[in-house]
Amino acid sequence: MATYKEIRGVNIQSLESDPTTVEGEVWYNASTSLLKVYAAAGSWASGTNMNVKRGSGGGAGTATASLVIGGIAPPATVTEVESYDGSTWTEIADINTARGIIASGGTSTAAMIAGGGDPTTGKAETFDGSSWTETTDLSTAGKLSGVGSTTSLIAFAKGPPPSATNESWNGTSWTEVADMNAVRYYASGVGATGTAALAVGGQEFDPPTYVANVEQWDGTSWTALNAMNTGRSSLGTSGTTTAALAFAGGSPFNTKGALTESFDGTSWTEVGDLATKRHAVTHNCQTQSATTAYCTGGYNPPTSPTSWHNITEEWAFAAAVETVSFD
Repeated sequence: MATYKEIRGVNIQSLESDPTTVEGEVWYNASTSLLKVYAAAGSWASGTNMNVKRGSGGGAGTATASLVIGGIAPPATVTEVESYDGSTWTEIADINTARGIIASGGTSTAAMIAGGGDPTTGKAETFDGSSWTETTDLSTAGKLSGVGSTTSLIAFAKGPPPSATNESWNGTSWTEVADMNAVRYYASGVGATGTAALAVGGQEFDPPTYVANVEQWDGTSWTALNAMNTGRSSLGTSGTTTAALAFAGGSPFNTKGALTESFDGTSWTEVGDLATKRHAVTHNCQTQSATTAYCTGGYNPPTSPTSWHNITEEWAFAAAVETVSFD
């Protein structure tokens, strides 16, 4: 078995008191004769409900300054947009075209959406902090995912049927760019620009299969990364390409809809479950982080207007001192 020095390159320190929090730090507290470590852990807690019950809305902004945009609330899609300041949801200007399952990006005062359904559309809109304005349409209409900003956005995982094609927005026009490696739809995205993003999970079309695939976009091409532990579609995501969170989402009979996984840039690890399992939550909350995020909306089967949620749960990730025990 490797020693701590062989792994970390240094010996365990002997200190008279606990040091400043550094995740993963190990030390021996000489005053208490205890070996200790700062171990990080995350958990979900109840937040304030949205005003409108819905699922599959677009997201923009951060955990304390964000938008939930449009969405699905059978038997119809919705135009409502709500802003969140970390404690209160406020209805603001509606989008012009009702839709859910959309590419979205930006901040709470400068956001963009494109595509979506139902019915399927290729329309794109931008938000200036007070109103939504239609801009250049996608080349091909569809339900899809996507992340970025008002000047740099990547739209991907279009369907149904699912397609590997993608479109890139430069602030003026859309251009078809390199295909993804895995064909799927109902994925979710992570990233603050259209040149650095993750496509997470999704669903294959025939036969319908929930996938765990993860791919990274560098502005030119897609690269397959390590997959999540559990395949799912219509999930929520948050963070960056090197520190992300994936939560909720579809799996057979929605039995895994409470699962949360964190990504460290290399691998995925299961962490704390949501209190309420659900499918089709708000997705693409791309400029949040892997340490502070929220999950809102969605539904539990069977699908009906009364089963759609406005529930919000907030994710907090913190390091705490743990005593190392020995058998």
